[in-house]
Amino acid sequence: MNPSAALIVVAILLTSSVSLGQDFIGEFLAPPGPAKTTVRLIATDSFENHSAGTDTPVSEQRVLVYVPFYEKENEVYGVNLKWDHLRLATDQKLNTGGNVPQNFYDAMLGGTYKRILDGNDAIAVNLSFGSASDDPFASGGSSTLSSTVNLTHTTSETTRWIYFLNYSNNRTFANNIPIPGFAYIYTPSKEFIGVFGLPFVFVRKAFTEEISASVFWLIYNFKTEVSYRIKGPIQAYASFGNSMQSFFREDRLRDDDRIFYNELKTLVGIKSPIAQSVFADLYLGRITNRNMYESEEFKLNQKDKISFESRYMMGLTLSGRF
Repeated sequence: MNPSAALIVVAILLTSSVSLGQDFIGEFLAPPGPAKTTVRLIATDSFENHSAGTDTPVSEQRVLVYVPFYEKENEVYGVNLKWDHLRLATDQKLNTGGNVPQNFYDAMLGGTYKRILDGNDAIAVNLSFGSASDDPFASGGSSTLSSTVNLTHTTSETTRWIYFLNYSNNRTFANNIPIPGFAYIYTPSKEFIGVFGLPFVFVRKAFTEEISASVFWLIYNFKTEVSYRIKGPIQAYASFGNSMQSFFREDRLRDDDRIFYNELKTLVGIKSPIAQSVFADLYLGRITNRNMYESEEFKLNQKDKISFESRYMMGLTLSGRF
């Protein structure tokens, strides 16, 4: 397993959306060997241009990169980059009375250090700094900070443990509180993968050579997926899950207020490699239960949130390891 990638997975799981968490969970299971550059490009769009009232178009572009730039016998130094642009077109007012910005950005740059210990054990540290706002880096009030330390311990050919400590000032839960956690990875066969941790669970099971299913859960987030192998590596799938994002509005009245944007996604798609080490995921579906509010903390039962109409959307994800 690549400890540096696993470290970034932990940070993504705790500070970002469930889709990214599940997409990157495979890095926990990456085979041992030289550290590799990991790139993921994501673009989604609901297409319609009308933006009056609650009929709110949404589009998003996201870039995630990890690059190991220096490696020697037992150590690897790397940099990680995250850039996210979410665009919402609405004339509604927030529950706090402010205007809803049309553009939100989440940019982060970090450094990672890992050291291989005895056997297959490793320790790694990541520190990332950025800004999540409608006007990123305009002031220190929109700055984001994330730090993770993790220890990977291999107990057998089929079991591994990851222990970690994570801090972030832009979580939907336990914000600004260092969180200790663990993950127990169990891979008895190629048909079953289990990652059982605090505070998340991921399970993938292949029922036949063609049919498989997976479940992911992280506090307020979840995603389920059923896939069917059409031919060779080409898979069709259907998924259902939610997405939560948070940003600091630059002209907010209270320093600790953040905007929370939430939605449910029902998707069908096709996944397939398109080149050596490059994977594509093309999908379409419907986003529902869309809502937004500004508050000091995330609440499932926020009463004065604003709601947006459901919309159809389409998306493409390209990912590669080089």
